[in-house]
Amino acid sequence: MAAAMGGEGAHDRGRAEVGTHELVLTPEGLADPVFAMLGSPFKAQLGHEDHVERLPPHTTLLASSARVAHQAYRFDDAPIYCTQFHPELDMAGLYARFAAYPRYVEEVAGTSFEVLVSRLAETPDANALIRRFAELHVRRPAGRPTPP
Repeated sequence: MAAAMGGEGAHDRGRAEVGTHELVLTPEGLADPVFAMLGSPFKAQLGHEDHVERLPPHTTLLASSARVAHQAYRFDDAPIYCTQFHPELDMAGLYARFAAYPRYVEEVAGTSFEVLVSRLAETPDANALIRRFAELHVRRPAGRPTPP
């Protein structure tokens, strides 16, 4: 999405994140109607080697991690949110993905499948983001103000 909209993506195994990681909201993230419910820091499931190097124009950064500055952002003129992390994956879902590709996990994470799995954690707040987005932007009748 970033590259398609005027930003820049990059492939960099040195900045790969695999497993459950801690993310931090920016001040804008703390004030965002979708992301504010997370609190900061929060945990999320990740599994990537690519990342957003430069945000597209007219976007607002919402969250970062220790390795990747652009973990989440939104477009300023439309209800479009982008995440590097996986709000759709809970711990069981990430485990299933890792179990299907154990060699990939070991290559990218630089640790054994067993060790990585032992470090997984539940991420209920991050998993609630999609529902929160739908409550605010999908189910709301046109013209109705965004709830607090």
